[in-house]
Amino acid sequence: LIGEAFLKENMLLDAAWSLMSLSKKYFSGSVHIVSTLVVKLCREGFYEDGKRITAEYYKYGIPSRSMMHALLRSVPSKSDNPIGIYDSMIAKGVVANEASIGLLIESLLRCNRMKDAIKVWENFRKCKGMGRIPPKSLECLFDALVAESGGGSLRVAAKVAVDLERDNHPVSFYKANELYLKTYPTMKAPLEKENKTKVMKLETKSSFQRKF
Repeated sequence: LIGEAFLKENMLLDAAWSLMSLSKKYFSGSVHIVSTLVVKLCREGFYEDGKRITAEYYKYGIPSRSMMHALLRSVPSKSDNPIGIYDSMIAKGVVANEASIGLLIESLLRCNRMKDAIKVWENFRKCKGMGRIPPKSLECLFDALVAESGGGSLRVAAKVAVDLERDNHPVSFYKANELYLKTYPTMKAPLEKENKTKVMKLETKSSFQRKF
């Protein structure tokens, strides 16, 4: 195929044009080449071209999971609907896995759709027989929840932290401490008072030593 030759030379847009010019029979049988092209287009910042080729391929064959992952990784902030991409792929026969859910959560967070990201995570937790969402994606969700600082967000963040602990990927001490101080703000004042008292004692001792 000419498209495959263009792809080997990393001439992505030319490869896209060549593949789109193929007949239905040959285009539908080129899932591997189309998949590789979509992944490369998304990686190089040509998200819209990758999405357009994927939409065209919908008419002839079943897209690959790697195509879905590539699109979810590169969904621009506030310009598209990650859930729409995910749902349309599933409807076309793509079988999602734990990594798919993680990428969906990350893309929703980039698009400032926190409630949807939480809903996806909660629904996945109810599915029996499934593996674990990748720790990187869960940590992104944890960070976003702690940054939001609302009471409900902090409670969900604590549950996400428990999931990370179960995956042998606990959050760092500093992140856990930040969550603790935001959850129990009254604990912060005594700690600050204690530290201030220690500093004052050290300063007094130093002053005394200078005199004698």
